[in-house]
Amino acid sequence: MFKKSNSTAGRRPFTVRERAMAVALLWVVALLLALVLFKQYRTTLGELETVRETATVQAAVFKEKGDITERLNAHIHRFEYAQSLQGQTLQGLIDRLARESGLQPESVQPRNETKGEFQILSVRLILREVPMERLLVFDDRLHSQRIPLAVTSVKLDSGARDTLNVTYDIATYRLRDNTKSGR
Repeated sequence: MFKKSNSTAGRRPFTVRERAMAVALLWVVALLLALVLFKQYRTTLGELETVRETATVQAAVFKEKGDITERLNAHIHRFEYAQSLQGQTLQGLIDRLARESGLQPESVQPRNETKGEFQILSVRLILREVPMERLLVFDDRLHSQRIPLAVTSVKLDSGARDTLNVTYDIATYRLRDNTKSGR
């Protein structure tokens, strides 16, 4: 009723050479697969190390979050122009800082310029026969202000008896007031 099928019928058996070639092919495929997997493993380990380093940095930043936030808020507060000048002009502020430093300004000349959305305020301060110590005090006071002040130019010439003749160009900026122009 059932006929036995001979699966090898019509096929000849593999020779030793063919078997060796098939085994070699399987070994080559296994070796290539192992190399690909090993390379992927090494890549994954490298990425894992990068993730660990990033996590360490993020943990340190998170640990310092309060301090960073406090410093950032202090820095942002420095840029609040309306609060920091408190009704003074830049010219008045520079003149006051110079006088508090023991300097007598020969001239404080204001200049204003508008660039895009910003109004750039600058002052040229001319000082004559000034000792270096008082200039250093003035510079410290200038850089400790709550508003961003940039010394854009300093010209130094020697004066009489170990003094200096100095010309400062000092600038700051603020957002332009668009209400006056009808915007």
